[in-house]
Amino acid sequence: MNSVARSYLQIVDYRVYGVLIALIVIVFVLWRRKRYDSWPSAEQCLILAFNLAASIGGITVGLVFLATNPPAVDLLPTNLLMIIGLVVPIIVFGYSFPKIRALFLPAPVPKPVENAVLNTEEESGTPRNVELRASGHKADG
Repeated sequence: MNSVARSYLQIVDYRVYGVLIALIVIVFVLWRRKRYDSWPSAEQCLILAFNLAASIGGITVGLVFLATNPPAVDLLPTNLLMIIGLVVPIIVFGYSFPKIRALFLPAPVPKPVENAVLNTEEESGTPRNVELRASGHKADG
């Protein structure tokens, strides 16, 4: 495990992470357009990119502190290394993964009802017809 983690940390650097994040954001934009027939907002793309960076940071911290022996940071006490290695990825994944999931699988938005006629009663008890349209609504009294 130690040699695999060290090899991974030597091969993958910030440029690889940047390209990976950019590709995932592009796939996200195309996937949302195809699946939901709408483009994601720039804010959603930024949220995705930042949360991916946080997730990658959590994976890297976990590898540095849990998978390498001795850890990449030699000055920290052993107890603190274990706490950092366990707590940071849990916090990052607990915050980032739900946001990434919500971006890829948003809650369905109900479509507006077009030309539906509803019967409602006013305070006097007399029924009236209400016609709803996508552009607005019109009530007949």
